[in-house]
Amino acid sequence: MTNLPPLPRQIALDLGHTPKPSLDNFIATGNENLSAILKSLQNSWLQTDHSADPLRVDMRMIHAWGASGSGRTHILQAMYLKGIEQGIDAFFLNQESTPDDWRMAGKKIEDQSNSPAILCVDDIDHLDEFAQGALFRLHNLIKDSPKQSLITTSLLPPANLELREDLRTRLAWGLVFQMHALSDGEKLQALQQAALARGLNLSTEDESTTLTYKELGQGNTYSISWMLRDSSLSLLEYAEILIASPQQSPYFVGILDDGTEFTQGLSDAYPDGLKWVRLLVNNEFVLVASCSGGNKFMNSDRPTRFFNTIILE
Repeated sequence: MTNLPPLPRQIALDLGHTPKPSLDNFIATGNENLSAILKSLQNSWLQTDHSADPLRVDMRMIHAWGASGSGRTHILQAMYLKGIEQGIDAFFLNQESTPDDWRMAGKKIEDQSNSPAILCVDDIDHLDEFAQGALFRLHNLIKDSPKQSLITTSLLPPANLELREDLRTRLAWGLVFQMHALSDGEKLQALQQAALARGLNLSTEDESTTLTYKELGQGNTYSISWMLRDSSLSLLEYAEILIASPQQSPYFVGILDDGTEFTQGLSDAYPDGLKWVRLLVNNEFVLVASCSGGNKFMNSDRPTRFFNTIILE
């Protein structure tokens, strides 16, 4: 994603094993109604006779909006993966999808209009003109189908989105949910859940401490957390828990000038969203430094410059 300044003795390791997003590992606190609707939709795919009753109206068009880290991408990926698992046509599209991706989804949905299908479109507030037009057409196709569903997400509520007007107004035709981010205590619960999914046990009995700074006007956020170390876990095992590296960008191990070993990489997981993370450990503590911001910030050397100011003694 970015060319980081060279660091001595870096070893690229792809050790992370991130559990697949599902509604089972989505902590639904504050989002119970949305979670219930999505689970009902998944249950409808279990019917052996898909020519039976059409989908309920409240399962056909769903829009969820909320801040980064509220779980928007997580629920879309959960629905997409469950659809594939159940053998129905499932599509996941976003601003990085190509015109051919949009055309393929449109053709499949149009040709199989009476068969179950799920279309998940993430971050629609970032779609270009072509993608907005394609989504408008797909919305109309799915609206007229008795078995297909469209789930979209955005940072802002539909009324505040800068999209073509005909598309923006259509988003309010179905159910609209505001997604709520987790509290600090619920994030600890999510962390423990992620550790258990990797076969590791991370104690959360000892409180962690977090310092967070947010740049006014820019939205870049810097955070430093530290917690008592579980001596049974190595640095790499902590990395498997705390750095959910995208497949194409595995985290790496490096050694600082003072000989301290660290892990660093992009992490993209519910409930925090995309961020840079560096981990440091000593005999007593685990320090987690992270930062996030816009595309320009995330592709700059500023995250590494921030990390290089931190020393764990």
